[in-house]
Amino acid sequence: MDGLARLADGGYRGRGLALGPAPGGGDAAIVYWITGRSERSRNRRLAASGDGTVRTEFIDAGRGDDPALVLYPPLMSRGGTHVVSNGEQTGPILDALRAGQPLERALQPWRAEPDELATPRIAGAVDDGAPGACRLGVVRARRVGGRAVTERRVFAYEGLPPGSGRCVTTYAGGPGEPAPFAGDPLCVRFEADPEATCARFREALAGPLLVSVMVRFAGPGGSRTAIANLQG
Repeated sequence: MDGLARLADGGYRGRGLALGPAPGGGDAAIVYWITGRSERSRNRRLAASGDGTVRTEFIDAGRGDDPALVLYPPLMSRGGTHVVSNGEQTGPILDALRAGQPLERALQPWRAEPDELATPRIAGAVDDGAPGACRLGVVRARRVGGRAVTERRVFAYEGLPPGSGRCVTTYAGGPGEPAPFAGDPLCVRFEADPEATCARFREALAGPLLVSVMVRFAGPGGSRTAIANLQG
């Protein structure tokens, strides 16, 4: 079953990302989206810069919203390595991977976000020329024996078939207050191009809390990016 059906079940899943080989197998498909419950979270859009970095920016900068935890580069690429994440960890993870460290080591300095929900940090990495080999990481806080414990998990895949990806979200969905993502990544399917894939995720996630969806197909021959901003 395509995991997008689970994302569309009405449960709040916060931010999410998906990685895997695009249809055809030559490019990597990279998906990132934002949903937000607060006005500050929804006062955002995604924008791509000339160097390929995608950043969040305020729609109305005059509101004076606190940028902490809401303004960051969710996607950065360098030397054929692409890193996508839900926070300021994107650049440091990319630097660590480029220095030869595995994703497990690159996640070591990071803990859950310092907000009231201890929002998990999620990240993904993939290289040009090996779109079927992708890595996804989750850093979350848990209570064990009355003590706060940081848990870091990495899911590494090799040989994913073209058009098939894996997805993690910050929250698990379901009723009540958001709980951290748990279990294995969801299986998702990509469409033939970034625009169609962006439209498919946008449709699955549709609702008043959806802020933005971004899809990039990247490979040795270059990259193509589609962005849908829903709040303005």
